[in-house]
Amino acid sequence: MSRNCFARTLGRLGPLALLGFACAAPGAAGPAPDAASGDEEAVAEEDLERAHALELAEMEQAKTLRETAGERADAETALRDAEVELEQAELRLRAFSAERQVEIDEERLALDRARGNASDAELELAELEAMYAEEEFAGKTKELVLQRGRRQLELARRGLGIHERKLAHLTEVELPAKESERTFAVSKARAEVEQARRALELTELEAKISLARAEEAVRRAKEKAEKDEG
Repeated sequence: MSRNCFARTLGRLGPLALLGFACAAPGAAGPAPDAASGDEEAVAEEDLERAHALELAEMEQAKTLRETAGERADAETALRDAEVELEQAELRLRAFSAERQVEIDEERLALDRARGNASDAELELAELEAMYAEEEFAGKTKELVLQRGRRQLELARRGLGIHERKLAHLTEVELPAKESERTFAVSKARAEVEQARRALELTELEAKISLARAEEAVRRAKEKAEKDEG
């Protein structure tokens, strides 16, 4: 078709036809509703992710607060228990120091009694022997009385020996062993108190670190949310 014929044809179509022809022409720009809707959904999804990240960080912070509070309470309880045990161990040691002298005094008193009994038995036997030495016609009676006196002296001397060994064992073995046991208990209790105190300090330090990390995570989540919104 020649250029003049194409122009005459457009003239006969009129203004409305020309407008429709222009809209239908190849390469003409038009609205893209699907693309705009996709962008809005992406933005909404990003907002939801930011809100979820912030909520998660805050939940982690609350969890850290509870955990560190419980760990600190446990450490403080352990320290108090160790301090009570130390106090009781020291009390037992002080009580032993008082009881120790009482036991020694009691055993010494028993030893003195045994010595007195042995001495009395020896004197009585000597008197009997002196008395019956002048008797010429008391054979059986003399032997019975002297035999009884010798037996009492022997028993008194054996009792004296037993009390001497008991006092030696008490002062050299039994009481030192008890004192060593109680002294060791005090030393062990002191070490446990110191260990519990260090454990509490470590727990508090770890709690500070954990809380600081949780607070930092919340701060970063908030900053990211504010920055994206801006």
